Amino acid sequence: MRRALADRIEDNLDRLLRQVTDILRDNRDEILCIAHALETHKTLTGEDIAAIFEHSQGPLVDGRPYGDMSFVRQLEEYHTSAMQAHREHSKVRMTMPAAPKPLWLPQGVAATPAPDQLGR
Repeated sequence: MRRALADRIEDNLDRLLRQVTDILRDNRDEILCIAHALETHKTLTGEDIAAIFEHSQGPLVDGRPYGDMSFVRQLEEYHTSAMQAHREHSKVRMTMPAAPKPLWLPQGVAATPAPDQLGR
């Protein structure tokens, strides 16, 4: 009886691991973008997360650069370098890429949030 329970638990854990792996693989670009924004800004609001997904201006985060696939590829390269450094117990061999500045801003959108938008 104990063995059957242990087998069911193991089967459920295997199934859940496969599901999580699929979710992470299917959403890898978005995860890299959120990680970059967190590392850059240290904190994010739900509106900022939405801005990253929608490639729009959030309260603190400009999500538009995260729609640029060449920038997302740079994030992937940085992540690969960071993983290698972690495995080797060494320093990351490249700097974290900075988000490119948008070439144009829609009317009414500030390049950086105004002080009153920062809660000051």
